[in-house]
Amino acid sequence: MILIRTQAADAAAEAKQLSQLGLASITVQDPESLGALRVALADLRGRDDVDPARIGVIAEGPGAALAAKLLAREPVITAAVLGNAPAEAGAPLSTLQGARVLLQRGIDTGKATEAVAQRLVTKAPVGTLLYQHPSLRDTAATRERDDWLRDELS
Repeated sequence: MILIRTQAADAAAEAKQLSQLGLASITVQDPESLGALRVALADLRGRDDVDPARIGVIAEGPGAALAAKLLAREPVITAAVLGNAPAEAGAPLSTLQGARVLLQRGIDTGKATEAVAQRLVTKAPVGTLLYQHPSLRDTAATRERDDWLRDELS
């Protein structure tokens, strides 16, 4: 699992939670380029505790746009959870084949409007899900994300 985060404390807690679910992860904090994510992907694929056929990504906001680009270029990534993804994630999502995507929208931030979320769903691969929550930080959103990832990567 590639975990893209802006807050180091959030990333550490999420990585621990993912590990309790049996999902190994590597954290990339504030990636500035696709290259940084590709390095993380190569590192993750080289680990003994990772099945290279079962790799996913979790990202929010601007990181979700970069994650969508990574998905479009790296078919080894089979599942992605993109939270509050911006409109620019649509173009790479429209090219995906084989990857499963869960879009999550937190209503509290106001960053990802319903219209943007709906456009992303129409660009994303068939079977993409869109779940909306009061906040992506609430227990229900996190549980839903984790359950979906576990199912997709098992």
